Amino acid sequence: NEQCQEALWEIADLIIYNKHPEQFDALAPIRWEIGEISSITSLDGKIVADVGAGSGRITFLVAPYAKTVFAVEPVAGLRSFMKEKAVRQKTKNVFVVDGTLDSIPLPDDSLDVLITSNAIGWNLQEELKEIERVTKPGGYAIHLLQSDASQENPMDQILSSEPWNYLSKVESSEDKTKIRYYKNLT
Repeated sequence: NEQCQEALWEIADLIIYNKHPEQFDALAPIRWEIGEISSITSLDGKIVADVGAGSGRITFLVAPYAKTVFAVEPVAGLRSFMKEKAVRQKTKNVFVVDGTLDSIPLPDDSLDVLITSNAIGWNLQEELKEIERVTKPGGYAIHLLQSDASQENPMDQILSSEPWNYLSKVESSEDKTKIRYYKNLT
């Protein structure tokens, strides 16, 4: 049964996230370059959040450019991993906090840029409302998604239509599709 297999992989992922986050960080297939983000908006001197931060790939990618980066992550093992990595790398502008996309522990209008990387969609409508709550007017929400090129993207219709109106950039290779959804919150 396909649903049983999916549930088993979710459980396996949670075990890896909590017990061996360094393996998740090393093996995760999701790779983004800073230019794929900064081509949408500058990060220089900005207050940024990487929500659903995982092992912090996006957090540490944007940290050299941003004034402050909040790495929001619900899994304790991944939060510990990011904190230890920030200390090892002497990254002083990264702050790791417990939270989820539908309950971001930051004040209203506090972010210049909010980024997710394959983290959005568990509770999409509530997540989008929360993203708009914490992002300043004139700020950007950016959602980085990568999938198997043969998979349909069930979120596209919701993100690209009213009331959300995200724009997108899609790049496909033989086996992967990378999508950057982005929105300037006015």
